[in-house]
Amino acid sequence: MKITVVSWNVHSCIGTDGHYRPERIAEVIGTLNPDFVALQEIDSSLHTYGEKDQLAYIADAVGMRSMIGPTLQRDYGAYGNAILYRAPLVSALIDAETCDLSFRKFEPRGAIAAHFRLDFGILRIVSCHLGLKYWERTFQIDRLLKEFVRRDGALTCLAGDFNEWISFSPNAARLAGSFSGPPRRATFPSAWPRLALDRIFFNWPVRLLESFAVSGTPARVASDHLPLVATFEWDERDSWALS
Repeated sequence: MKITVVSWNVHSCIGTDGHYRPERIAEVIGTLNPDFVALQEIDSSLHTYGEKDQLAYIADAVGMRSMIGPTLQRDYGAYGNAILYRAPLVSALIDAETCDLSFRKFEPRGAIAAHFRLDFGILRIVSCHLGLKYWERTFQIDRLLKEFVRRDGALTCLAGDFNEWISFSPNAARLAGSFSGPPRRATFPSAWPRLALDRIFFNWPVRLLESFAVSGTPARVASDHLPLVATFEWDERDSWALS
């Protein structure tokens, strides 16, 4: 079984050229044809030309379903994290939940997690966006590990903008100790990527087929982050662990 996951901080669909163009985000995602997409900084209060909110527009354009985990409520919509998923692969969405990662009086942060019943078992996808301060991220990583690793041990793909730019920091080490994942790929800033802020982690052994940051046009212009892609697989001998 093969699954492709994309993680992308879309910056409210406002590109590096200052233009609001949700269609560029949809174009990139559509080209990648992923099974799951973890989005950050999505803003459903911003409408597109047909008066659809940007999340609904992107989901319709790429033929996927969507759910949002708000960190801020705005007029006519919400801002935060979201998950897109492809219906033919997913036989049932079991449930979805949000996790508040806000720390003191800093900017509200959070995560959205969804459990999917696939043909070969149950998979949890988490989309998250961590803070800019080191101790803020320490608190948020503790919360993520408690909620999505130690609580029930469910098979989890944790994806998002971790804002952890130092590869050897204690926070990065704690994530690496609980999850495996592709090598770090520079995703920020999109015009001249130098920092590996965006990551895709797994808490069970999988065979990584490929991972890359999408660096071509329009990805470099569509957001200030590049989308990160990971494709992984396992065979029937591993399926017993996914029941």
